Amino acid sequence: MRGRPTTRRRLVVVGATSALAGLAGCSTDGDDAVETDDGDDDDSSTDGDDDDSSTDGEPTSDTDANGRGDVGDPDDVDLASALEWERSYVVEIEFDGTGPGELTQTVHEGDTHVRLEFDHGQVVETYDVDGVTYEVLDGQCVVRSEADAVEEAPDVREPSGHPDASPSETTTIDGETVYVFEIELDDAAARWYLSAETGYPVKLEASTFTATFHSWGETSAIDPPEMACQEPP
Repeated sequence: MRGRPTTRRRLVVVGATSALAGLAGCSTDGDDAVETDDGDDDDSSTDGDDDDSSTDGEPTSDTDANGRGDVGDPDDVDLASALEWERSYVVEIEFDGTGPGELTQTVHEGDTHVRLEFDHGQVVETYDVDGVTYEVLDGQCVVRSEADAVEEAPDVREPSGHPDASPSETTTIDGETVYVFEIELDDAAARWYLSAETGYPVKLEASTFTATFHSWGETSAIDPPEMACQEPP
């Protein structure tokens, strides 16, 4: 998918779209066949409806329009083929003790809304709409070039520099099967969890924060705050 350029440190990830390589199929062998004693039974094993259903071109396993389905061998998957991205999603970031608190960013077609709640309870919201950044704090709105909430956001970027990386394992998150990719972020170890079914990131574990992704392609349009906003001098 397309990203958009930015001139400040912000939580924006350049998107990429691709199809998931590797699909685990269902197979059977001779042990499952019923043994017979005469030739008539042989004929029934080759001209029945069951045999036609496996060779008429219809899929024999659950597969979506992108060719994704059951989880394949991780050795047959790389990051370039596994990753999907949209320009609309939500990411929730929980800092690991050293950060300011909890941060939620909603992205819709390039516009963003960031809500940052500090540990002491103060909340700062930032709206970036059509290239204009609005910051709301204590009921006051100011148009800023660099907003505090955006400055606090980790500089998370899609790991496009490692297209050949293979998953180290598969696991489940909330019942969903995910591929685990261990790729450095800002020169520190990080783990990306990508849905094996959709390819979208589910979670990112970094050295100082954990990011949880959801609502891919499902966010609503973001509007400026409904209040008078002070322009910079």
